[in-house]
Amino acid sequence: MNSSTGLSRREFLKSFATGGTGFLVGIYLSGCGVAPTLSPTVAPSSTATDEPTAVPTETPRPTPNPDASFEAGIFIQVDGTGMVTVYLPRTELGQGALTSLAMVVAEEMDLTLDRIQIEHSPIDRSYGELRTGGSDSISSYFGRLSQAGATARALLVTAAAQLWNVPFESCRTENGLVLHEESGSELTYAELVETAAEIPIPDVANLAESKDPVDYKIIGMPIGHQDCQGIVDGSTTYGIDIKLPGMLYATLLRCPVLRGRVSNFDASKALAVPGVRQVFSIDDGVAVVADNTWAALQGQSELDVTWDEGRKALLSSATIIEGFMESFTADSSTEPTILEGIYEVPFFTHAPPEPMNCVADVHPDHCQVWAPTQNPGQALSRIGFITGLPRDNIQIHIPRVGGGFGRRLQVDYVEQAVQISSRAGAPVKLIWTREEDIKHGFFHPLSVHHASANLENLDMPEIRSTTFQSWDDLTYAWRSVTNFTDAFVRECFLDEMADAIGQDPYELRLELAPSSLHEVLELAASKAGWGEPLPEGWGRGIASWSTWSVSPVAQVAEVSVSPEGTIRVERVVCAIDCGLVINPDMVEAQMEGGIVWGLTAALKGSIDIENGQVKQSNFDDYPLLKMDEMPQVEVHIIPSDRSPTGAGEMGVPPAAPAVLNAIFNATGKRIRHLPVRPEDFL
Repeated sequence: MNSSTGLSRREFLKSFATGGTGFLVGIYLSGCGVAPTLSPTVAPSSTATDEPTAVPTETPRPTPNPDASFEAGIFIQVDGTGMVTVYLPRTELGQGALTSLAMVVAEEMDLTLDRIQIEHSPIDRSYGELRTGGSDSISSYFGRLSQAGATARALLVTAAAQLWNVPFESCRTENGLVLHEESGSELTYAELVETAAEIPIPDVANLAESKDPVDYKIIGMPIGHQDCQGIVDGSTTYGIDIKLPGMLYATLLRCPVLRGRVSNFDASKALAVPGVRQVFSIDDGVAVVADNTWAALQGQSELDVTWDEGRKALLSSATIIEGFMESFTADSSTEPTILEGIYEVPFFTHAPPEPMNCVADVHPDHCQVWAPTQNPGQALSRIGFITGLPRDNIQIHIPRVGGGFGRRLQVDYVEQAVQISSRAGAPVKLIWTREEDIKHGFFHPLSVHHASANLENLDMPEIRSTTFQSWDDLTYAWRSVTNFTDAFVRECFLDEMADAIGQDPYELRLELAPSSLHEVLELAASKAGWGEPLPEGWGRGIASWSTWSVSPVAQVAEVSVSPEGTIRVERVVCAIDCGLVINPDMVEAQMEGGIVWGLTAALKGSIDIENGQVKQSNFDDYPLLKMDEMPQVEVHIIPSDRSPTGAGEMGVPPAAPAVLNAIFNATGKRIRHLPVRPEDFL
């Protein structure tokens, strides 16, 4: 998939209108202003609605014209080879959404998946929301692409019926062909594009019906990820792989105290390092520009900087937690029927496999940027603000992204690269080190929660939360956002309630949880063998959650705890209802990835801030779940004919509470904080 945004919307439409014959299909995107009026590029001729009566006779086959194309809000372009290009404003982060959306178009157009390619659309709000987050790529574009594909198919069939002088209803499509079975005639899509371009879209509007799900041949098939081969063999180009002629490399030294600023600096030693070209300050620190990354890092280590540490120099995780705890402890109830618990969640960072990076090439009259970002709309706005250039003079390319998890919704690294290139007068690649990524990112907010319930009048627990949250400063979206902490508190406290009244935790959930969760709870419990005996030292826990209230998920975790307190998650059974499933492989992969994310938060690293500085620096002190620690995971998908919802973040929230509930089942130890620590078992 080529993700370059090489043309603006205006340029695309202009080149389309002047570059040859073609046809446009317009589907208005709600929320994008006034619906556009689209016209065919050449005068329409009569269509199959003119009541043809003859069976087709032998006629010359049309010559394919490679200039034909059509547009459906999110653009669909059909070329003279029969290849279909779909333009979407969403970023491929490894979640496989673009593969699934390609399947939707392939299904509606009766094409094999290798005839569909997806490119990132121009950065224009006419295409819809220009950000990838909230697990809504499929739900937002399934219906639009289904209708666009159906409209394209109707145009091609109408073109064939017109050429053969037969009724539309007597033709069908199959594998890139329009067929007329009575005569045995067939034409490829490539041969029909030029004729289809002459047909006004209103003439086929009533013929453009999306397929009935019972007729699906591609949707619902476990196809995997379209980019897998390139990812495995290294041929896929990520942002960090981009190289331009004459490009320089930059690093950025930031204040050890979070969001501190440069007071002054001495660059003499840094400039003496071979390969270092320039040293200067920008908003966020001191940039070192060099012939290669190694030279830039060596120069950075030689800098002598005096910092203005700012207002966060006294910030401390321990102090924040202590204050939150005191406020809740003071409010504790003395009523014997009131069960209470205080839960603690630390700061977490994203730590995507590909650290922050960006290539910028700024000129006085134009700018190009290669940014692995989830938020190109905001990036465009910030680049315009920094450079003073109009939007039409800024071009953003979205390469393949090595993980986002919400981190790349922020565009600080894009702003930095643009500032550095502007000062350096050359194309520059800015690369963050892993240490910088962990110490200077945006964090999942620290929070403390008070849960309570009246055991004589059972209902879902009442939860009060206090959160250290400073959006656009220190904290920001982290995979599943507040769903993670909310699920951790509620689902662990439901287990406390069940234990206090002597009821099975699974049965209590069926009694108290919303009915939307019952089916996934029943499926997960059944597949996990809920209630069956386990080996000594093992425990079983259950949790459920519906992220964004759209995709119910339940998980059962089986955990072993050694006499020394070593925890191993042995098995996780997951059930999800995410509506109509386009690609089961991608749903399973997202559940597995979400479970890894949740287990890492439950058992591994946290971000600790002391005197305004992050104590962790790399994977030695901010560990992730390793391959040999991965449990057996089973994913069970509930069949559904409702519209697709989402799966990207939905596997995260139930994982941590299911594990902590399993730990209690195995040991009798109730743990109310994350991550679990060795001293919890002493």
